Amino acid sequence: MTTKEEIANRDKSHLVEGLSRLPRPDLYGYRKALECAGVDVLEYEEFGSYQGDWLARVRFPSGDSYYVSGSYGSCTGCDAFEAEFGYIDNEPQDQLSAFGRCYLTNCMTYDEARAEASKNLSWDREAQHMVDWLDAQEQNKDRT
Repeated sequence: MTTKEEIANRDKSHLVEGLSRLPRPDLYGYRKALECAGVDVLEYEEFGSYQGDWLARVRFPSGDSYYVSGSYGSCTGCDAFEAEFGYIDNEPQDQLSAFGRCYLTNCMTYDEARAEASKNLSWDREAQHMVDWLDAQEQNKDRT
């Protein structure tokens, strides 16, 4: 499979095209945007301190589950969510949904997510935590 085909296969945003829903009131940030885009966020974890990476296991309305990832930071200069929405509590739903949908263009299976997280094991102290989290998710996936 070519890289172009691989990228096209990871794009699952069409599965929620036109969907937008109100997220639960206890959610914020990237998790809130993903839920607003129309997927259920089964698990979400951030790796790092003031900046780092996040991983989420999401379920589409079809019932299929994938992993999605992104990066976060501590300010509007290094965090996409903060840059887009600032520090407001009531983000416009259509904008929030579109933002969340962008992360659904790179959905990964467990094996793909684990391979991606493993690329940085030699220098990133959080990479092993990411791999361990993914392994735990895979072991417990039938429980959610």
